Amino acid sequence: MLNLFRTPSNRLLFLLLITDMVFVVMHIVLPRLGCDPFLFSLQADLGLSEIFQYVKEFWIVILLVMVAIGQRKWVYGSWACLFLYLLLDDSLQIHENLGVCLAEHFTLEPLLG
Repeated sequence: MLNLFRTPSNRLLFLLLITDMVFVVMHIVLPRLGCDPFLFSLQADLGLSEIFQYVKEFWIVILLVMVAIGQRKWVYGSWACLFLYLLLDDSLQIHENLGVCLAEHFTLEPLLG
């Protein structure tokens, strides 16, 4: 078990996973304690968990760009572009806004009313 934490990358992964688990626990526990769970809510826009997710996606993009430059392989740059799109889509709500625009343009009604 201790061998898992010898490399810095494994320690970082462990810390990121533990932080995600803390957000899940806080999301469940705080409302039951009568506290205002807004900052720790997994459903709140611009809550701490959402901002933490943005930071992780940003780090992924930066690390993939660094690896792409260091290894001189375009495949890492492609992955960086994908994660950059995911970051922009999450933060700017691209597909939600585009869906609303398309539905209004084509006068689409909800499928189940």
